Amino acid sequence: MQAKSLLWPVVVFLTWIIVSSVGLYVWAFSSYGEFDPQGQLYSFSSEFQIPQEQVFHIRASGCRCSRYADRHVEQVFAEHAGAESWLSVEEARAMGFIVPATPMVVIVQNGRIAYAGPYATGPFCAEADSFLPEILSGQRQLAGPWLNGNVNACRCLT
Repeated sequence: MQAKSLLWPVVVFLTWIIVSSVGLYVWAFSSYGEFDPQGQLYSFSSEFQIPQEQVFHIRASGCRCSRYADRHVEQVFAEHAGAESWLSVEEARAMGFIVPATPMVVIVQNGRIAYAGPYATGPFCAEADSFLPEILSGQRQLAGPWLNGNVNACRCLT
């Protein structure tokens, strides 16, 4: 009889654990996916009338991925000496940027887009998954613009 009375709390507890785990998994990865699933970035013009090095951080209000990107910006861009601008999606589009998702970064060097896309790959925009320090420091020389839309990242489609 006592084993039967313990069965109900154990079943409830295990059900709670399973439902909570599935819910957290779905919630945590609901914003994770291909940054530019429609390939919009490939129609991006790489020429801009911006002579100096400039970094544009593009955000959409309400995107929960922005908090991961903000931590990433604090770590990666703390030593960056170039000019930085923070833009909304509307402001970025008015400047001629194509914004398939946010958070997004656009790096302009010598009047040309060097990089456009997410801050890092992976679901949490970790600094360890980033290639931006190499671009900003000049360690990674790009032959042309890197329009990085086909990676999986934490993003909010626009």
